[in-house]
Amino acid sequence: EFDDLGATMEESGKIMAGLNKGFSGFVGLTAETRKALGGTVLEMSRFGVSADTSAAALDLLQRSMGKTPAQLGPSLKAFDDLAQSLVLPTGQVVEDFVKIGPKLARFGKDSDKQFEKLAKKAREMGLSIEAAFNIGETFDTFEGAADAAGKLNAQLGLQINSVQMLKNRTPTERV
Repeated sequence: EFDDLGATMEESGKIMAGLNKGFSGFVGLTAETRKALGGTVLEMSRFGVSADTSAAALDLLQRSMGKTPAQLGPSLKAFDDLAQSLVLPTGQVVEDFVKIGPKLARFGKDSDKQFEKLAKKAREMGLSIEAAFNIGETFDTFEGAADAAGKLNAQLGLQINSVQMLKNRTPTERV
């Protein structure tokens, strides 16, 4: 099915197997949509993203973030655009999304936009996306916010207000 993309039978088999294994909604899609997503995953594999990682990202995008089948391919390709803008390997960006995606799911349909903002902020600060997210998560509870704010204020001479940090809703705002 992927001759037009220059795929070998082995490569096509790995793509389809990865999608079947890692994307729980794959079998419920139309044949046309499955083929289109297979092509997208094949393209992503050329950018260093394994079929398993792409499948996990697609599963998160559909199940946790409410993406429709028509939105899945473009959403997956958007990770490559983000990676290019950050000058990072596409595989690394998608892997980071898969790692923190379950926690980002609380932002619903806005999760991928929150991930993009966080990735840009992390790159600006020289942090990994996961590390930046974890910093933001520190401020989820009053105890965590007070402890982190106190340490940062003492070590860096800052005036971080722990209550204000609790009011910030997204990890990006907190970072």
